[in-house]
Amino acid sequence: MKNLNASIAIGLVLLAAYGAAYGADAENQNTGPFRPGWYAAPALSLTKADKERQTGDGLGFVLAIGHRGDFASLELAGILTTLGDGKNGSDAKLSGGQLALVAGPFFEGEWLSRFFGVVGFGVFQRENHPRYDKDVSTIFGDAGIGYLYPFKLFGFDLAARGEVRYRYDVQQPPRPAGTPSAFQDTIFNLGVQVPLSPAEKPVPSAKPAPVTVVPPVSADDDKDGVPDDLDQCPGTLADAAIDDRGCTQTTTPTEPAAKPTSAPTAEPKPTSTSEPTTDKSTQ
Repeated sequence: MKNLNASIAIGLVLLAAYGAAYGADAENQNTGPFRPGWYAAPALSLTKADKERQTGDGLGFVLAIGHRGDFASLELAGILTTLGDGKNGSDAKLSGGQLALVAGPFFEGEWLSRFFGVVGFGVFQRENHPRYDKDVSTIFGDAGIGYLYPFKLFGFDLAARGEVRYRYDVQQPPRPAGTPSAFQDTIFNLGVQVPLSPAEKPVPSAKPAPVTVVPPVSADDDKDGVPDDLDQCPGTLADAAIDDRGCTQTTTPTEPAAKPTSAPTAEPKPTSTSEPTTDKSTQ
């Protein structure tokens, strides 16, 4: 009963952490192997068994179904591991399920951004273990790091997925004398992550609004409605009836002032230089 309560408490903590991570980065949309949505992650598993188990190392299979937010994923996985050297000539087996929180990326950069961290807990059904008479359930927790390498296959977005996890497998009492309370194993998983949700289409950027150029308005000093640069009769009354030149019917358009012309200079008449004539009769 205590183990069941502990499992429920750990599950609630993971759900709360997933919700916090999902809400904290709701505006940070990731792409590629970390894109939001549902996915499946099948993998082959190698278990480097604790020496205290007195079994051989194990091989197995893991199938995880997860949903990713913008920063974290919540996964539910099924696990089957076969360990050598079980009792009665049979292999020892560990089969069960796990709930895990996968978070990342934590770093920037094309390569560093593909690392992720994982922490989870689960329940195993232990079978044919050489150190135990009964096949009972155990509770385990694990944590580790992983890496996703995106690639395309037949046009589909996939990601190779590798993980290294440390597992702490708690053995429930009563236990035979001399047996440890827990086993510590190292797990290596290698598989592929397959997105099940379609990729989000990028939102097209809005086109800039056209800019309307408003021509400058010329001044109209006499307020007759005709701009000064077109007004041929400046100074008309504002309420006077005018034509398109800015003139009333009784107003003559203002002509440019004529330049004054100088009168032609008269040439001087020649002055006579002849001497006065003397009357000979008077002599």
